[in-house]
Amino acid sequence: HDWRAIKRFLSRDCPMIRAYGAIRFDASSDASVEWEDYGAFYFVVPQVEFSELEEGSVLATTIAWDDSLSWTYQSAVDELQSTLHEISPCSVKVNRSTLQTAIVNLNHVPTKASWDLAVTQALRMIKGSQTELVK
Repeated sequence: HDWRAIKRFLSRDCPMIRAYGAIRFDASSDASVEWEDYGAFYFVVPQVEFSELEEGSVLATTIAWDDSLSWTYQSAVDELQSTLHEISPCSVKVNRSTLQTAIVNLNHVPTKASWDLAVTQALRMIKGSQTELVK
């Protein structure tokens, strides 16, 4: 996947969109089996993202379109509706004319206390024998 395919959807004007991914530690060495399909890096912008926080949960969606690539806004909305139907068969079809967005709350910077707690918990898991953590 070409970095430019994702980078064009990321900008300082839209800081809410997050990309997740990874970069190989040594991009100049031969790719191991698990990296063969990705090359030196792999990034993705999630279409649907669910985050559980102490104070509540957040369900966020990202719609990306590019009319010059024949991927119209309506195509992006249709694809999102299909994804939402896959993860929740009870989802309702969104009418394009009533589609609205709103940012209720956005905070990507943890407090010192929550950061310290997260690091302490991660270290405890690493030192312990947690089966869900692969060392």
